[in-house]
Amino acid sequence: MLQLLDDSPKHNINQIQGHDITSETQLEGKNSWILDTGATDHVTYNKRNFITFYKIKPVNINLPNGSSIKACHAGTVQFSNDLIIFNVLYILEFSFNIIFVHRLIEDINYKLTFYSKYC
Repeated sequence: MLQLLDDSPKHNINQIQGHDITSETQLEGKNSWILDTGATDHVTYNKRNFITFYKIKPVNINLPNGSSIKACHAGTVQFSNDLIIFNVLYILEFSFNIIFVHRLIEDINYKLTFYSKYC
């Protein structure tokens, strides 16, 4: 019953880890961003991706394996003059960078169309 009264937002992230991929692919993945339809936040593990960076009230992030982790920093990431994402959580323990599709569409009013080989 108490859980029904808890209206604090839940934060979920899907993290992908590949153990059987080549080092070249791993390096490529480190610089890539994954479009995630199941996450609730943008996330990066690389502090160098930020153009602004600030301390936030700690946020508990639920991981797919049932564990959770805290994010204590966030910021802004700029891909180009036309593509900037805000409130990106910084989680050093992650292996990939994640763009939450729903927030991307809401924040910058983009339309994404998915095809079998590209988006």
